[in-house]
Amino acid sequence: YGSIRVALLASINSVSRALGLAALHISALLPACRTDVVRRLSPIGSSQSRAAVEELVRYDSPVQAVERFVSRTVPLGGVDIERGQRLTLLLGCANRDPSVFPSPDRLDVRRAPNPHLGWGSGAHACVGSRIAARQLSAALVALFSAGDVVPESSPTFHENPALRGLDSYIVRLVGPNPRSRRTPA
Repeated sequence: YGSIRVALLASINSVSRALGLAALHISALLPACRTDVVRRLSPIGSSQSRAAVEELVRYDSPVQAVERFVSRTVPLGGVDIERGQRLTLLLGCANRDPSVFPSPDRLDVRRAPNPHLGWGSGAHACVGSRIAARQLSAALVALFSAGDVVPESSPTFHENPALRGLDSYIVRLVGPNPRSRRTPA
């Protein structure tokens, strides 16, 4: 029962945080860039949609830090990290490492490869990442295709160093967006 509860809460928490952060960053883009991002998020489940979601998660991950115990002694930066020591891994920082990601502070929905750690990795990888990616795509496409998202307030963030997410971000939907309507042939 406990494992199921943790999995359900993690999926709700991570997806809602990722959705808020992605909407914040997409709404800040210039209109042409915003349209391009939304176009790449659809069709939902496609490889280009998954790549766009992966970049949004890399750019501003809901999980910023995790703690792990070292399973065997390893050298790191000229220091031996002993077996059993607890480490705090800063995933948000790793996702902006310029030696891994060219122009790491730029949101690039065409970024490939994209070996980010926003979904975790290895034994700790998020088992629901494919479902989460589809949920994010669907919600973002619906939101940004319905009209223009106009900020009404500055975002405020939860005060949690390990989990990043919006506390509030009030927007107004002005629509319908003429770009989302199809013109008759």
